[in-house]
Amino acid sequence: MKIGVFISKRQSFEGGGYTITEELLDTLINEISSKKISQKFFFLVSNDLKHSIINRLKIKKIKFKHIRENNIFKKIIIFISHFFPKAIYYLITLTLLK
Repeated sequence: MKIGVFISKRQSFEGGGYTITEELLDTLINEISSKKISQKFFFLVSNDLKHSIINRLKIKKIKFKHIRENNIFKKIIIFISHFFPKAIYYLITLTLLK
């Protein structure tokens, strides 16, 4: 059995969200490495522009895939939703946004 982990890099100005994410990630990576069970885990890493998470995974030889978010699409959706609040309802109904 393989376990997939999705992790998105947080910024330090986010406060508690940043701290708990970093602590949990460090603990998980160290446990995986110490128990030599890296073949059972796979990480999807998002929003890691400086490759800090990716470098930690590489050092511990844990498999990962770096995915890039489409920030332009997110900005368009946010823009539309501010001016047309019901647009989100229609986007969800049409399964364009979930």
